Formats: sequence, structure tokens, C-alpha cells
Amino acid sequence: MADIADLLPRPGQKPWSLNPAINAVNEEIEGRLGVQQLEGTINTVVGGYASDSRNSPTFTRMNSGNPVLTQATQNPVPGAATAPNIYWPSLINTATVGLSNPLDNYYMYLTTDHSVGGIYLFTAPTPIGPWTGRGKVYDDPVGPTGNGSAETFTAFADPSGTTKLMGLYQIAQATGAVGTQSTIWASSNDGINWTRGGIALDITPSTPGDGHTGYAKVTVVGTAVYVHSLRGGGNIPNFGLWVSYDGGRTFSSVAMLGLGRDVIPNNRRIEWNTTSIFRQFGQLWWVGMLSDYVAGSTPKDARLAVAPISEDFQYLLAPPKVILFPTQGGEVTNYRDVQLFLDSDGIGYLYYQCGNSLYVAQLDK
Repeated sequence: MADIADLLPRPGQKPWSLNPAINAVNEEIEGRLGVQQLEGTINTVVGGYASDSRNSPTFTRMNSGNPVLTQATQNPVPGAATAPNIYWPSLINTATVGLSNPLDNYYMYLTTDHSVGGIYLFTAPTPIGPWTGRGKVYDDPVGPTGNGSAETFTAFADPSGTTKLMGLYQIAQATGAVGTQSTIWASSNDGINWTRGGIALDITPSTPGDGHTGYAKVTVVGTAVYVHSLRGGGNIPNFGLWVSYDGGRTFSSVAMLGLGRDVIPNNRRIEWNTTSIFRQFGQLWWVGMLSDYVAGSTPKDARLAVAPISEDFQYLLAPPKVILFPTQGGEVTNYRDVQLFLDSDGIGYLYYQCGNSLYVAQLDK
């Protein structure tokens, strides 16, 4: 091991790092590059991609920039009900999760948005369609009807192995809940028939806001299920990070999450309840929505963005980079949701919702 004196800067030299990789880069290129070039090279070597825009993830619109599904073009099978509106896409690869005799290669679950609700299933041979409507497959059998109905459903493979699939959704005024809207879990072995579990996420009596823990976005790491969601609500809400070690049935609080005002200009906030996390260029990245402080279904002027995120999922490491802007075709900035689906082949499909239309962009390699 080098003596500490060997790590001290020589006269006229920038301080050396305790990281040998940085020292090696310094040794090789010192005197041949300017300060800014040197810092950029060191950042690249040690994984500091946040400061190198050449290594920021990019996305390319698919389907010629046209929607892959709209409320008016649900293509239902005979006898299947159509959703009064479509919201919150959640996709699974049926082979990856091990479903027996699936209806097709991919399942997508959609819910209604602040209306008489329920969870609707769509199936397709590819992640971008063409989608076939299979009708409503679930509605909460315990909760109230109307605006209390199940919505914002997120499906994922059960890492505990107890069942094939788990789902998290929100419902208002759940029996035994503390908050006004809580997150409920449900399970399924075929992706069509779902069994209600119980309350997975709820506030404590001292939690500020309007008592809302819905809009759960899932990141599975091994057997741990992490969730970014509301933890309060309103136009300036609180967000929370939670973790479960039983497949998503019970959760513990990890942290309250800030709005990111230190890294986001123009009075926007991080919508943590639109979080998707992926790894590229040796770095974890967040992709989601930046809001202009308008909650619910009220029209907003939002932006889709990507940023490096900490390994503990709690904060962005650099200002987000806006993507897929300016809008094209029928797109509008009144985004309702954004969700990245990572397929088994590593290809990422970014679903984003404008009004009652779903668009898709591919994560560039």
C-alpha cells in the first residue's frame, strides 16, 4: 500500500484522490489535458456519468410517434367490456414470470382514472402491440364503489415465490385504513384471476397531507420490493420510499423523499410516484415526470426526464435531463403517467400517457 505521503499533491499539482483509479488517470494524462478535460475523463473512468451528457440515456419514439393504444381503439374481444378511460400502464412478459398457457406474450394492465374503476387486461404479441382488450379482470371486492374503486395497478413477479404475480393498487376508504387512500396488495397465478390481500401501505396518524399512499411504483432487487409512492398528498405532496421482504405484502418505511427543488429549475418537482429505475453506463438512472405543482387530473404542463439516482433510490445525483421534448404529433404535456418496462432481453420500453392515449419510446442502447 502506498505511503500517505505519496498521495499528497506535488507543487503546482491538483490534489490527488485516495482512489487509485483516479491517480492512474492523473499519472497518464497530467500535462496533456486541460483541467476541464481532465475532470471529465476522471469522471468517466470512475462512473461519474452525471457530468458527461454524452453518456446520459436517450429515448427514441416508436410506432412512428403514434399512440399504441387509445381509449377509443381498445380492440376488445367479443363480449369484453371497454374501460371508460385508460390510465397507469403496467406490463409483464408472460414467459418471464412463468404463466401457464397465457393468452399472449405480453400482458398490460390499465386502470381507470378517477372514475368508476377497476383493472382491465390487454394482451399482445410484442411490447408495443397490437393490443387486444380482454375486459375487466379485477375490482376491489371490499372497498366502496365509484371514486373509491381500484386504480393505479402495478403488477410484478412475486420475488418470494409464493405466487406468480403480485399487484399493488390504491383504493379510497379501505376498511381499517388510517389514510383516506391506501395501497392494497393482490396476488395471481395466471394474471387473470386476482385474489385480494390486505393493506400494504398506509400513513400514520401524524403524517401530513391528505392521507394518500397510492400510486405505488415498484423496483424489485433480489427478494426486496422497493416502492416509491405518495405519502400524503395535495398540490405540494409528500412522497415516500418503502421496502418489503415478503413479496410486497407488508412494507416498512425507508425514507420521506424531497421534491428535488435543489436540482430542478422552473418551480417543478420530482413526481416520485412516476419513478422507474434502470441501470445503464454503470450507473442507476431514474426516469419519470417533472410536475408544475398541480395534483390529480387537473391539466398540467409536465416534462418527462431522466437523471442519475443514488444507489439507495432516495435522491437524484444531478439535474434531470428533459427527454422527448418538444412534443410531437398528438402528444401533449398534460402527462398522466410514465412507466419503463424492461423486457427479458434488456430492451426498455418507455410508456407515457397523454390524455387517453398511450405512446411508447425505446431506451437507446
